[in-house]
Parts: sequence; C-alpha cells; structure tokens
Amino acid sequence: VASTGSSRITTSLTCGSGQSASKELIGELASVAGELGLLFQIHASEHTPEVERALDRYGRRPIELLYDIGALGTHTLVAHATLATSDEIGMLADTGTRVSYNPVASAWKGNGVAQALEFASRGVEFGLGTDATRMDGFRLIDAAETAQRLTTGLRIDDWVVGHGQLWVNAATVKGSIAAGLGSATGAIESGRHADFLILDTTGPECRPSWDFTWDLVRSYDRSHLQAVYIDGDQILVDGRPIGWDLDVFLDESEPAAKDVIRRANLALVNPAWTDRP
Repeated sequence: VASTGSSRITTSLTCGSGQSASKELIGELASVAGELGLLFQIHASEHTPEVERALDRYGRRPIELLYDIGALGTHTLVAHATLATSDEIGMLADTGTRVSYNPVASAWKGNGVAQALEFASRGVEFGLGTDATRMDGFRLIDAAETAQRLTTGLRIDDWVVGHGQLWVNAATVKGSIAAGLGSATGAIESGRHADFLILDTTGPECRPSWDFTWDLVRSYDRSHLQAVYIDGDQILVDGRPIGWDLDVFLDESEPAAKDVIRRANLALVNPAWTDRP
C-alpha cells in the first residue's frame, strides 16, 4: 500500500459491508490494515436487511461476526452501528473499535437511530459522519443531538442528552480519533494542524450566549462562517473559496451531474408537487 505523499491525505482500507463481501475477505482486509497501521473501514448494523442477511448466512449479527473474525480493534471504524445490541456495543468497547454515528443517514434510509449516548457511557469512541447525506457540519451536529433527544432523552426525561460538549467533540476531536487521525487535527492545540473556523457571533440568534457549546449545536449553521483555515492557510472567506472560481466550477459541473442522473434512468418515487393531480 503506497503512501499518498501528503500530510493531509491518509491511506485506509475499506470494505462496503458484510452484504457485499465474504467474512474471509473482511477478515483479511482488517488483518492487513492492522499490520500496516492503517484504518480499516466497514459499514455494519446499518439496517434490518443487513442484520437479517447476516443471521441467515452466518447465524451471527453483523458486529458479532466482525468480532468473531477479529475485524474489530482500535484500527477499525464501523460506520453506523445503528442496530447494535447491548452485547455488540460491549464488543465495540472491549476491542477499542471506533464508530461513525450517522444520524441523517439513519433518518433517510435506515430504520433506527444509533445508541450514541450508550456509546459514550460505555467508552466507545465515536465521531459524526454523513454517509453522503448532509454537507453542512452545523446541521449535522444539530441532527445528532436531536435524534438522541427524540429517541432516548424524551422517554426518560433527560433534557441534557450528553450536553452540548459531547456533540461538539463528536464533530471535532472525537471525530479525529474515530477517523484514525489521532492528535493530527480536531482541536486547536500545539502540535496539531492549524485547522479552524471563524464564526460571526453577533447575530440575534447567538446573543446572549449562556453556553457556547449548546449554541454551536442549536444556533449556528454555515451562514455564520466568516472564514475557514486549513494548515493556517485561509481557504474560504464569506462563503467564497480562495484560489479557485466557485461559479465556474458550478457552471461546468452541474450539467455533467445532471447528465449522469439522466443517463442512469432513475425513476422518481416521489414526483414534484407540480406533477400531482
């Protein structure tokens, strides 16, 4: 496995899920990743069809199977773990396996919400992920907390649901750990990459501020971004990138994207409201 030669791009090995690969292949990829010190990524316990297929084929649930074949460990990132049982969460904790908690993906194409609060209480490191469903980080943090509040907090009168700091950490420093980046990024500290945002905190929705972490969860979105810095270099100001033309990119890429969808011959299950009788 060759290095990328970039300090910002890291190599990992990945496998879609137990639905698309044999347990032998999954076990071998996880083993090679561990030997090479690489991150191994796999989707597991995302939805009911996956769980049922694992039980039918192996007599084990997805995360149980990963445990049996030695695919779990500190070098493994499990995407989703939405339908993980208490025993499976114990397996994740015991092996130091990390989880990508994808709340919007669960809402769009799943049938449950991952037990992120139990992950936290049992020492399972997790970060926030999208599975290509939401590209606004602030809205993702909001969705992560809201999903836990609706599925767990309201039922037991827990109005804190981990506190704002838990969800901010999941989007930053804990996300870095889960993604195998360790102490490379995720916080503004000596020795880490100088990656940070500058936010407009002057709006009425942000004042007065009683707890900034809760403000980040509930009040901020991408419209508050004033600037983005990567490795100390400014790459975005007031929503516009530096060094390349966003308008030209959109003008060139949008027709190509539409053409790909057109040629895919997809059927709209939910037509536009203007097409309805």
